[in-house]
Amino acid sequence: MLKLTNTVFFIGVALLPLAATIATATPRPGEPVVVIANPWQDAARAIARTGGTEIPAKGALPFRRAVFSSASLTHVKRAPEIWFLLDSARISTLCGGLA
Repeated sequence: MLKLTNTVFFIGVALLPLAATIATATPRPGEPVVVIANPWQDAARAIARTGGTEIPAKGALPFRRAVFSSASLTHVKRAPEIWFLLDSARISTLCGGLA
């Protein structure tokens, strides 16, 4: 059990810089963002309700991509259905090919 705990700890420490890089990127108006929404809500409807435009994706993804104006970005941050907005360009740089 101790060996597994140490492994999980070291993996967590190794991924911390990656998580910090993604989390500190501020979404910019007019740029694509990755929307992580409450899985029990309709993410597409939440994006439309907050003034965003969804970017169609190929296949089923656990997230949505959208573009928001500066006014709608402020409104989105208060939407309870949308948990996170992540800068799509930053994730593309780390993972390749998303943006």
